[in-house]
Amino acid sequence: MNENISIITASDISDSVAEAYFKEEQSGVSTGWHNIDRHYTVMTGQFTVVTGVPSHGKSEFIDALCVNLAMKHSWRILMFSPENYPITTHIKKLIKKYIGKPYGKMYNGTMDTTEANNAIHFINETFLFIDPGEYLITVDDLIEIAKREDVDGFVIDPWNELDHRRPNGMNETEYISLSLGKLRTAARANNIHIWLVAHPKKPDAGRSYKNSPPNLYDVAGSAHWYNKADNGITVHRPDVVDGSETHIHITKVRFRNIGKPTGEEPIQLEYSMASGRYSE
Repeated sequence: MNENISIITASDISDSVAEAYFKEEQSGVSTGWHNIDRHYTVMTGQFTVVTGVPSHGKSEFIDALCVNLAMKHSWRILMFSPENYPITTHIKKLIKKYIGKPYGKMYNGTMDTTEANNAIHFINETFLFIDPGEYLITVDDLIEIAKREDVDGFVIDPWNELDHRRPNGMNETEYISLSLGKLRTAARANNIHIWLVAHPKKPDAGRSYKNSPPNLYDVAGSAHWYNKADNGITVHRPDVVDGSETHIHITKVRFRNIGKPTGEEPIQLEYSMASGRYSE
């Protein structure tokens, strides 16, 4: 048995157990959208899986959420986002969300240089970016990086960009269970919130994701995507055009002080391509 594993009785933590009787359970911090806060708030020590059809805005939504957390709660965020490579492009997107205007002198209504410089300073103070170069990065690599950085949140976007070579004799379901378990444990041990973006598998015959958005059970590889996650989010756009509604489905919330699933009616946000922001 690992000597670092502890056995605890109620008497060992009797003070905190007694205190909990009189103390109301706290929700997580606000996402920046009132309607989402009714269903999903963000607490360190938790693990959220985000899915949705490609090009429906998973990355844009998580980036907007992280900018909100940085602005409203001074969170520091670690980013591993190969789909937003090069990192300069990713930073430009975050700058746009922070100011709420296009970035670059060639755009109409663009931010001025003072706003741009203020935004660059803000991003520099609140975001860290993992650049693996030519190195294939693993789940264990990401966990080690998260341990040594002083951050509140960690975005892994997407799952399929990681190195998933698994030991001989281990099947895909076992590997996913082990990997997601490691990430959830890392979130708790390091008191950070981890968001993991994962694409859904091809829909079954007779089903269209347009009218029936994917959930965590639809992520390729294993039902453990639902089992291991503390929270599940689906980002879905019925019509992929500028200014169209984005539907946010909260499909799982493990702890009721954090929120509750949305059920049949999703939360509706409007996405602006010019500002990169979502509005209620």
